[in-house]
Amino acid sequence: MATLKVKNVGPIRDAELEVKQHTIFIGPQGSGKSTLAKLIAIGADEEIVYGAKINQDIFKKYVLMSYLDGKSYFSFEGNAYTILYENSEVTIRYTEYSNNPTFGKETFEAFLNDPYNSMNMRAIVHNKDYFDLLLSNFAIKEKILLMVSSYIPAERTLLSTLNNSIWELIHSNVEFPKSITSFARLYSQNRLKSNGMHISFLE
Repeated sequence: MATLKVKNVGPIRDAELEVKQHTIFIGPQGSGKSTLAKLIAIGADEEIVYGAKINQDIFKKYVLMSYLDGKSYFSFEGNAYTILYENSEVTIRYTEYSNNPTFGKETFEAFLNDPYNSMNMRAIVHNKDYFDLLLSNFAIKEKILLMVSSYIPAERTLLSTLNNSIWELIHSNVEFPKSITSFARLYSQNRLKSNGMHISFLE
């Protein structure tokens, strides 16, 4: 589904791996399992793929800033886009296929028929920048972003404790990394919806 290449990021000196539907890391503590998982999550993070702000904030979200230096490098290559970190800069490029163009007629028609866009068409057509932004995001979602990440932090065992003392933590102005709060939000939402989950490949 994707290829990840990493050099000099935290404990990872040089690694290349194919990211499949199910990818399992096994190794001792501190060997870089969480680092690789976070880089995979960055590669499929909606915030960076939608091109909103391609900068250092994405590394702050996953608590990776201290793992990076001038020699750090990584690339995440998906089917239709590549995210590259090199020389302390993050860039993203999209791959255009002639037989299935990202902004072709099919995409444009699907965009116009989308229920949200149909309801807001009057506002859209009178604002070119807004129109271009919505069309771009729609095309990325439908043709580029085929895998969306949801990183489960190693600190997930804190959630039961946090649920019991959340107001005391808020009162004390305790700050948590965004990767933890993002997971906690999704965890709380889905906890109310699901009583169980069947995972066939674990049987």
